[in-house]
Amino acid sequence: MGPFQLLSLGVNGIVGVGIFFAPAEVAALAPGASAIAAFALTGLALIPVALAFAVLGRRFDADGGPVLFARAAFGERASFLVGWVAYVSAFLSTAAVVAGLSQAVAPSLGLEGALGQSVLASVLVTALAGVVASGIRVSAGTWTALTVFKLLPLAALLVASLALSGPPPAVAVAAGPSVDVSWLRAGLTVMFAYQGFEIVPVIAGQVRSSSRTVPLATVGSLLVAVLLYVGLVWA
Repeated sequence: MGPFQLLSLGVNGIVGVGIFFAPAEVAALAPGASAIAAFALTGLALIPVALAFAVLGRRFDADGGPVLFARAAFGERASFLVGWVAYVSAFLSTAAVVAGLSQAVAPSLGLEGALGQSVLASVLVTALAGVVASGIRVSAGTWTALTVFKLLPLAALLVASLALSGPPPAVAVAAGPSVDVSWLRAGLTVMFAYQGFEIVPVIAGQVRSSSRTVPLATVGSLLVAVLLYVGLVWA
């Protein structure tokens, strides 16, 4: 794989189903400009984490990511524990993503209720498992296409917002108590939305010029996602 496919993997891992619910949840916890600040500040706080994964990914031209890093630093037992933590995290986050996507899409497909959502989730999981089982080339082509298709409408929304935005209407606001901002809860929600860049080094062994490509894709995918989310919340 080349740089574009690997960058697409990171962006696709971050900009997922969270785009449907994270901005609304953060806006409820941190209304107005505070929501923009929550996305921007959490993204800045994660940059050192992305840099750590980038530096480690540059040193290992093999698959494994955190499992490989832990084995080299602490031995097999630590590697085993890190591997299971990564597996459980991926398992639960995938379940949350598929459930969220099914919840958002099922009504549009005429699948009402919990049964319809469960059926759609099962179909999605089966289809994704089939893609993954088909090999790295098919998987790379699929996630690259999905990344492009999901970014196009989001970019169109940003462009439309810039083109159509005018002075905000004057709104009379009644005097009342100030709104409390739950920064910690908002930040944790944004943290979930920004997860995904850490998967880039996992397939370093399948990447051309991995010592250069992996760091760029790891940090680049986070920066692209931060700019996109901040722009969308502002819009």
